[in-house]
Formats: sequence, C-alpha cells, structure tokens
Amino acid sequence: MEEHEKKTIIKNIKWLTISKIIIYLLSIVTITLIPRYLGVEGYGQLNFIISFVGLFSIIGDLGLQTLIIKDISKNTKKASEYFNNLFLFRILISFVFVFIVFIFALFLKSPPTLEQIVIYTIGIGFFLLGNFNLAFLNGFQEIKYQALSDIVQKLAYTIGAIIVIIFNYKLFGVIVASAVSGFFMFVFSFFAIKKFIKIKRLNINKKYIKEKVILASPFILTSIFWMIYFNIDRVFLTYFKGNYATGLYSISYTFIGFLLSILAIINTTFFPVLSNFSNNKPKLESIVKKYLYLLYLFIIPATIGGIYLAPKIISLVFGSQYLGGTFAFQLIMFFFLLNAIGVVNYYLLITNNLEKYSLKLLGLSAATNSLLNLIFIPWLGIVGAAITTIISEIVIFIGSYIKIRAIIKINYLSQTFKPILASALMLLGIIIFTSFFPKGILHNNFDVLITIAVGGLIYIATLFLTKAITIKQIKEMLKNE
Repeated sequence: MEEHEKKTIIKNIKWLTISKIIIYLLSIVTITLIPRYLGVEGYGQLNFIISFVGLFSIIGDLGLQTLIIKDISKNTKKASEYFNNLFLFRILISFVFVFIVFIFALFLKSPPTLEQIVIYTIGIGFFLLGNFNLAFLNGFQEIKYQALSDIVQKLAYTIGAIIVIIFNYKLFGVIVASAVSGFFMFVFSFFAIKKFIKIKRLNINKKYIKEKVILASPFILTSIFWMIYFNIDRVFLTYFKGNYATGLYSISYTFIGFLLSILAIINTTFFPVLSNFSNNKPKLESIVKKYLYLLYLFIIPATIGGIYLAPKIISLVFGSQYLGGTFAFQLIMFFFLLNAIGVVNYYLLITNNLEKYSLKLLGLSAATNSLLNLIFIPWLGIVGAAITTIISEIVIFIGSYIKIRAIIKINYLSQTFKPILASALMLLGIIIFTSFFPKGILHNNFDVLITIAVGGLIYIATLFLTKAITIKQIKEMLKNE
C-alpha cells in the first residue's frame, strides 16, 4: 500500500472514530431510554414501523448510491455530471416512495396509525436523499463529511427523544424525532457537497437517467433482497406473535446495530479502496488481509463477550422486562460475527463487477429467510426468527466464498489465532472475576460495565503480549497526516 493511500485511510479512520465515539455516547441515551420508555409492546410497534417502511426503502434510492460510490472512486470527474442529472430524479422517486408506502399501509391488518407510518417514511426519504449526497463525498474519499452527518443526525434524534420523554409524546413523538433527524442530515449533506461539486443546471435527462438506472439495476434488486433479509422477520413476528414478541426480538437488532455501526468506521473507509484496486490482485489481497484482521480484532471478543454477558447487558441497556429475549439475543450474536465478515465478501463481489452473482445469492438467501420464517416463527417464535437469520447468513457466506476464491486468495482463519486466544483469556478472566464477585461490586446492573472493563483490559493486554498489535502500529495511526 502506497504512503498516500495509508494517509487517506488513516485520516478517514480518524474522522470516523471521532464521530463514532460521539454517536456511541448519544446512542447510550437513545437505546437505553426509548425501549424503557415505550415498553415491550410500544418498542415492538416502533420496530414494526421501521421494518415495514424498510421493505420499501429501495424505491427511494434505486441502487444509485452504490453505483455512484463505485464510479466516482474510480473517476472523480464524473461527479458533477452525475449530480446535475440525477438529483431532481432522486427527489421525484422520494415522493413515489412515500406514496407507495402509504398505499400498502392502507391494507395492513391492525396497523399503527397511518399518520405515524407516513411521517416515518418522509423522514427516511430525507435520510436517503442525504445518503445520495454523501455517496459523492465517499467516492472522493472525503469520509469526514459522512462522519459529521452521522453526528448531526444522531444529535437531532437524541435531543428529540429526550424532548419526547419529558413531554410524554409517546410513540408518535419518537417517530417525529426520527423524521426530523433525517431532515437535518439531508440539509447538512447538501451544503457539504456544494464544496466539491459545481451544481449548475439541474435537470431530468430521461436518457441519462435510464442509462444509470439500468447500470444500477443489479444494485436495485440486491437492495430489495437486503431489505427483505433484514426486515421480514420482524414483520412476520408482529403478524404471527404480536408486538410483544417483536419488542423482545428487536433488542437484538438494536444491539448488533450498535456494534455494526462501530464497524462502519472500517467498512466505509475500505470500500472505496477496494473499488480503486479491484484490478490489482496482489494489492487487493494485501488490503483485504488488513481489512479482515481489523475486523477480527473487534468482532471476535464482541461476539464471545456478548453471548456470555447477554442477560446482564440486556438488564442494563434495555431493562429486565426484555430478559425474555435473552436466548434469541445470544443467537443473533452469531449472526453478527458472520455478517461482519460477509460485508467484506459483498464488497469484493460488487467491486469486481459480480453484481449479478451477488444478486442471485442474495435472492436465494432472501427466499430462504422468508420461507424459514414462515415455518419457524409460528413454531418457535423469536428463537425461530433468530435461527432463520443465522441460516440465511450462512447461505450468503458460503455462496460468496465460492465465487471470491476464484478472484483472490483469502484464508479466513489464518489471522484468527491471536484474536481468539486473547478473547478466550478475556472470557476466562471474566468468569474468574464474576466468581469472586458473584453479586458484583456496585450490586446493581452497572456491574456489567466493570466486568466488560476487566475483560477489555485482559484482551488488550493479551494483544500486546502476543504482538497482535504493537505500540509502533498505534503511533503510526495516531501520527499527523
């Protein structure tokens, strides 16, 4: 990897790390207060709205975001042309998105209020428009704007959630807070993009739009399958088991969403780089190796610790009323592990022009997910939904690996020994610590934070002792650009 490439990656990681620290602090507020405030039933209803609208969200993007990042990262001169010819079209399809959700919501059995669904959909429309703008900036590898926009959105949502709780606006207030945060994110991204793109005459060029939509078509169907894959289980749960079951199950998604947002620091940084070097196999292999190793350092201890400490984490973050979702929570941690690695596989497929293969694979997985959910949810409830999610992720992982090994050589296990060793010692340390203090030190739910801190110190110390990471590597990442 060239020196300037290292500097770009390090700069982007710095920006995303700073933003994620701020977002994590804000997330502590939202993911602890909102589930407790709404209760299991209310939180289940909120997640049904999120999942239902999510099934249609591809309409508001049509795969253009992925296409833009892919093309702009290879040729930044295309940026103004893309923006000036597609921005008005993106606004138009946002209106179509809201209208289609409204129509389908009319046919829901025992739905939330139509007003709540429409308001949330409008907020997602603004969010998708913001992502359209940020796609250009990510293509330029100006990741700091992604970082700042994330902060803007999360801060707006957190302030809104606090106001909702203070004035007791209930679920409706949470929905409005979410929609307003999407609007603020869009406004910020629009002003940010004007620094890099000459916005001249915006127009709707039908020929140009048709050409780009056709090019993005594999991403459209891919996104549809992703939306089904990530949302259909909560829709089915609500239909077969009710809002209470959906509430119990949704805490798993909330928690791994928090963990996956941490990985976004790495993923957002590496995606344009993988695209840029997709034709240089030796360099691509080197980058993927570093990419996977950074992931392993985080996901292996997070998975092991998350499974072991699940009841205590649930009690602290969401409240004891959600402990009925513990086993499903533990199962979903396995999904987190597979999914985190699977993102690398997905990026390799699309950056090597294998969108059609990725599409078929995701289609198979989405079909598997839907079918198994129909079988397992009525029988096993939230545990059945979790098992289905894991099986579907295994289908994606195996299918993508079969294709990727023909592109570059990847040994998924070669770099796992030191992270696994450190994680095993971490787990042993946690078990010993909790055996000495079975009732904790503080004698309340916050004791799990002390346990996590002890485990974290053991893990980091082991990484240094085994030279899995070194002081020299850290200094290189922290030095000035």
